[in-house]
Parts: sequence; C-alpha cells; structure tokens
Amino acid sequence: MILDENEFPYVCPIIRDNLELNDDFVRVTHRVWSILLSNPMLHALIVYDSRRRDNRRKGYKIVI
Repeated sequence: MILDENEFPYVCPIIRDNLELNDDFVRVTHRVWSILLSNPMLHALIVYDSRRRDNRRKGYKIVI
C-alpha cells in the first residue's frame, strides 16, 4: 500500500489513523491484487503509474 497524497482529493482513514491491518485483510488484499494483475492491461497501467511515481521520488511513502 502506498500513501501518495498528490493522487487523491481525500484521506484514507486506514493510513490517517495508522490502523493496524489484520493478517486476513493483508492476505485477501494480496490475493485480489494477484488476480487483478493477471489482466495485462491493468498490469501495464500499474507499471506506468509506478514509474511515474518513482520518477517524482517525493510526496509518497510505502506503508505496507
């Protein structure tokens, strides 16, 4: 999970309140992302977005 305050006009309560994520949530989230990333078009979009964020190199932090 990446906190990037430049991307969204809202605040995520999980990050804002520094909520601890239980193992089931993390496991299911990983499974869902694995399924989503099996779609080549979505995978390409995530790679593009990640490169764009990395090129900025500021304004975000990895929280998980």
